[in-house]
Amino acid sequence: MSKSIKHTPTDKTQNLVLELACANQSVSQISAALGVSRSTVHEHYKSQLEEAKAIKNERAEQKLLDCALGQNEQKFSVPCLLFYLKTQCGYNENAGKVGKKERQAEEAKEEQAAGPFQPRPTPLKAVKG
Repeated sequence: MSKSIKHTPTDKTQNLVLELACANQSVSQISAALGVSRSTVHEHYKSQLEEAKAIKNERAEQKLLDCALGQNEQKFSVPCLLFYLKTQCGYNENAGKVGKKERQAEEAKEEQAAGPFQPRPTPLKAVKG
C-alpha cells in the first residue's frame, strides 16, 4: 500500500509554475518539473496558469499594436500573431457586424414594441406643375 502525499504549494513553486507557463511549457512539462501529477498542477496552480495565459495574451496584443504603429524592431509573423489572437484571445473579424437574420429580428422586436396600433404612412400626393 502506498500513501498519497499531500502537495503544498510554496511561493517558490508558484513562481516556477508562472515562469514555466509564461515560457509556453505545457502542463505535462510543468508537472514533470515539479514532480507532481497534471491534476495536482491544475488543482493547486490554477491561478498561476490563468495569470500566465493573461500575460501571454497581453504580450501578443502589444506586439500587434507595436507592429500597427510601426514600432516593432523584432521580426515576427503578423499572420501567426493574428491566428494566436483569434484562437487564444477570442478576437473576431466579424465582431459588431449585424447579419440579415439579426437585422430582421431587431425590426420584429421594434414592431412588437410599438404595439398593434400604428399610424399609417401618409400617401404621397401627385404634384401638378
